[in-house]
Amino acid sequence: MGKLFLSHSSSDEDLAGAVGRCLKENGVDPIQVSHQIRSAEDWSERIRLDLEACDAALFLVTPNYVQRPWFFMEWAAAWVQDKPPHLLLIDVDAMELPDVMREQQVTSFDGNTERLARNLLSVITDLSADEPRCVTLAGRLVDLISTERAKWAEAKWSRITTAIGNGVAALPDQDLGWVVSNDRVPELMTRLREDFAHPALVHKVARYLIDRGRASDVVVIASLLPGHAQLSIFGELATTHLDVARTIASVAADRETRRECAVVAAKKGLPDLAEFIADMTEHAYDRRVIAQQLFREGFEADALKVIDRAEREYEKSNFAMTCVVEGSPEMALEVAANIRLNHELRRIGERLVDHGYEAELAGLVEGMDRNYEKQLLALYAIDRGAFAAAEAVARAIKVSSDLLEVVKRVYDAGQPGLALRLLVLMKLNEERRKFLEYVMEGDRNTAVRLAKEALETSEERRRFAEVLSEAGYEEDAIELGELLEQDEERETLFWFALAKQELGLADAVLTTMEDGRLRARSEAIRAAVTADYDV
Repeated sequence: MGKLFLSHSSSDEDLAGAVGRCLKENGVDPIQVSHQIRSAEDWSERIRLDLEACDAALFLVTPNYVQRPWFFMEWAAAWVQDKPPHLLLIDVDAMELPDVMREQQVTSFDGNTERLARNLLSVITDLSADEPRCVTLAGRLVDLISTERAKWAEAKWSRITTAIGNGVAALPDQDLGWVVSNDRVPELMTRLREDFAHPALVHKVARYLIDRGRASDVVVIASLLPGHAQLSIFGELATTHLDVARTIASVAADRETRRECAVVAAKKGLPDLAEFIADMTEHAYDRRVIAQQLFREGFEADALKVIDRAEREYEKSNFAMTCVVEGSPEMALEVAANIRLNHELRRIGERLVDHGYEAELAGLVEGMDRNYEKQLLALYAIDRGAFAAAEAVARAIKVSSDLLEVVKRVYDAGQPGLALRLLVLMKLNEERRKFLEYVMEGDRNTAVRLAKEALETSEERRRFAEVLSEAGYEEDAIELGELLEQDEERETLFWFALAKQELGLADAVLTTMEDGRLRARSEAIRAAVTADYDV
């Protein structure tokens, strides 16, 4: 066996020394160049001379050496002198080497004695791979390297945990790769939790694990992630790792993050996941936002389930209004069916008015039991020129005093025909008369016309005739008095006319009295009163 040029990092002196001794005991004369060269000596010349004296070169390529310039220069020197460079990779991936190096003899240490004997020792020594002496040598090297690796591992782990404890915001990918390859991920998760690791570091670790197909490990540290990181990772895992996504949502940093997770789930076409997250929140606002996103994504049944569990009717009405605005009044009515507060139903009705859904508006109003809220809704419709909608609502108002305000507003809006249609809906003729009096203040002719068509009882017609008479419109009063159907009302109007000295009205009423004796008596009284007037 000849001489072997042994190249290594100064950080691996112990390992190189042990390997060199082991080789020497088995007939190989190693020359450990790196640690023998003095700073004042001619390095390149010493390398050239030592390589000339050797038959081959063995490089102990560890994480301490793979990126060092001496490694590349010594390898190049061996290659130039045609001294076969044999690389033993210890905790180093072959892909970290330049392409030209990978074309040469490369052995990755994996602790397997037979492979080490076959792939390396049989090449750099005169021993055959199956010779007991070669196998024994391989076993000793495996023990040496494994022992040294264990020391490296503990030292490296100590550096990593110290860095975590010191609050670093990141660890090199090389360190994280080492943790994964050495199956120390569970220990890393423990350290991150117990040492209250920097959120940025937790995020980096989570991203690293996900990128390497270990998303399930992220569950352990999900609660340590800041909200924006939780949301980012949730969005990435929702469609591929449902259980992990659920866990992230359940330990969300705040309610906003949890709500946004549900929104993301809906956008990704995962309504069950969105509904699952919605059940975690106690806030009606959050459930409404989630329901809205489900609705927009076309998951109407799921949206209804979520909004139905929102405890505040204000949020339910907000959701229903969204449905109206986005073209689904039918769904808005489904939601409204579970709302009891009339002012919330009115808010939904206002949106129906704004978007021209008169038919659906009538269905909504059926669920309202407060006439005052119906009145406000009808007035809202009138103010926006939606008279068909106003009529639909007004027809559901059961209190004449509330309806009166609607009829007045309709009339003021220049819709006398609609005012008349609504006027006849009033159950109390007194309210009708009040409206006619209101109209008469501005338009007597319209008031008289509406009175003839809308006042149903003789009493109300008589009372309005009195209003006309007092206002100086005797002819209109006479015209309305002629429509009285009961002598009792005719007699009352007759006495009113005499008292007011409206003899034309009194005479007109006399001619309509059906009871002969009542007419005769009234004529006598008329004559007597007239005589007194003459005197």
